[in-house]
Amino acid sequence: MWHAYSGRRRADGTLEIPRLPLEVGEERLHYGPMLVVTEAVALDNAAAALGTDELVVEHLAMTVVAPGRVGPFIARAVFTATEGDSIGCRVELRDAGRGDRLIAATFVRVRIY
Repeated sequence: MWHAYSGRRRADGTLEIPRLPLEVGEERLHYGPMLVVTEAVALDNAAAALGTDELVVEHLAMTVVAPGRVGPFIARAVFTATEGDSIGCRVELRDAGRGDRLIAATFVRVRIY
């Protein structure tokens, strides 16, 4: 779904929305793309850590800290903890065009389906 918001994978394992196109916000990045891109990073990390992509999201919470205004907007996993068949992942979304400013933090708990 992150493709719908102009998202793209970067070589370093992060996801980015390269700019602020009209599809994702006019003056600031809309909540929807922020949520989709950070969830995708968490799922990628969970799949790598648990060895499967057959996963279910048990919990997801996002805190929006500041508006994303310039881009590129880069989503990166900053913390991952595994316990059994579950994983918790914190993903930060930053606005690289505004001094790498934190715009949102998402926590996702995932388990093997």
